[in-house]
Amino acid sequence: MTNNEIMIEIKDEDLEELAEMYKPHEDALPQVYSFILTCIISKKNGMPKFVTVMSPNDCWRKDGTFFALMPNYGHDIFFHSLDTSGETIVQGLLNTKKFKFPLNTLRSYTLFFCIHEYFYPRIMNLMTHHLQLSLLFCTFCTMYCLRKEYALRTSISIPSNVYIKEVNPEEASIMNSVYPHSFPGSTQRLAYFIKLNGGYGVYLKSNDQLVAWITLSCLGQLSALQTLEEHKRKGYGKLITLFMCRKLAEKGLHSFATVNVGNKPSELLFDSLGFKKLGSSQYFGVQMV
Repeated sequence: MTNNEIMIEIKDEDLEELAEMYKPHEDALPQVYSFILTCIISKKNGMPKFVTVMSPNDCWRKDGTFFALMPNYGHDIFFHSLDTSGETIVQGLLNTKKFKFPLNTLRSYTLFFCIHEYFYPRIMNLMTHHLQLSLLFCTFCTMYCLRKEYALRTSISIPSNVYIKEVNPEEASIMNSVYPHSFPGSTQRLAYFIKLNGGYGVYLKSNDQLVAWITLSCLGQLSALQTLEEHKRKGYGKLITLFMCRKLAEKGLHSFATVNVGNKPSELLFDSLGFKKLGSSQYFGVQMV
């Protein structure tokens, strides 16, 4: 690691240019394009501490390489590059002190978020052999995409006994109570993401109970899709997913989701809704040794 810091922060006013670089690649990389738009929106909506976007030696104008550090209610890192060799990503990780990989966050680990299959073989080797990081877990996912044109053509029929409306951050505790991957601080984190990107829920008309919901993650991807156990197998999960996809399509965005490899119910759901596979990605948690 060099003594000179390699990471240079990308100015807020330059994020629009970065988004334009990824716009032609949105069919293959919808999650990257939507994430940059989320970064831009967060700055405009008074959430400047949501993310810091950086580039090794300011190379983003050349090859689109950027790193994003999201410190709120965790310690998440997302990166991408239009150079599929991953060389600038490797050099960035080897020669920066910006990330620090703390031990005292709410989750006690750093989460590398949705790392594309182009990059994770080299990154995993780097993590375990060069950066003195301990790999706590590694989750392989299939990436799914529903094109905006398809979502706009899909009809949505809402049953007469329910209605759909936006969820609010105060409902995060209800959602987190049945979230299978909860951790200390995950309620606050979910509320933060609802404030950032929104979400929708299915409510019973009889008592206004929230029975199914979906939100958007920090990448602007479909996330936290859940139905209360007693209301499963009524089609509410499919309904709220299509509703969110329509809302994203109306904003000009494809819908993107990741599903853990082997999660057959979710795979069947997205297949049935017309989502297409885009390849694989990886989530992994690390700590300093």
